[in-house]
Amino acid sequence: MPRILLLLFCLLSFQNACYSQLAQDQTYIPGQILVKFKVSVSQGEAQVLHNRLGSTILKHFQKMNIDLVKIKSGLTVEEVIKRYQEDPNVVYAEPNYTRRMQPKKRGDTP
Repeated sequence: MPRILLLLFCLLSFQNACYSQLAQDQTYIPGQILVKFKVSVSQGEAQVLHNRLGSTILKHFQKMNIDLVKIKSGLTVEEVIKRYQEDPNVVYAEPNYTRRMQPKKRGDTP
């Protein structure tokens, strides 16, 4: 329950800062990142940036204008995220975090 309250508080108050704190406890898929582009950016323009950074699109989420990309071999996720964030057409770039379901504890209510 405390994590849910923290998440709600973060979403309402400090979206980016709190999300970063929660994300530190998360693991991610090595070699993959998610990149969100501004609404005005076409898929072709996004592809030009991906090509320049040596990334390959694994999946495009059209409604959200987010690309799941495989990064160029030999680079770290952190390095590539920094490079994407330097582009003014990118809203955000982040690791492809994994989520795990927490088992119910005895006495938890549904």
